[in-house]
Amino acid sequence: MSIGYNGLPAGVPGCATAGNCPRGQLSPAECAPDSDYANCAADHAEYNAITRARPEDLQGATLYVTRAPCPRCSTLISACGIARVVVALDTE
Repeated sequence: MSIGYNGLPAGVPGCATAGNCPRGQLSPAECAPDSDYANCAADHAEYNAITRARPEDLQGATLYVTRAPCPRCSTLISACGIARVVVALDTE
């Protein structure tokens, strides 16, 4: 079992401070919910949870998230062998 969070790496001031977030400098329209997050400086919760888990625990595992994973995280999820993703706020 593992847990993840969204945010910049430890020791780096948060996204909302000091202009560390490229997305924070964009308008809401430029940060559409379906964007690919290519300009996101933060480590996403999925990445943090996966990198903190034991590799043997990932094969066939279920990942619980609050929003649909971005394309980069989706690729990581597939590559590490997670079998199922449950999205809490899925509106589809």
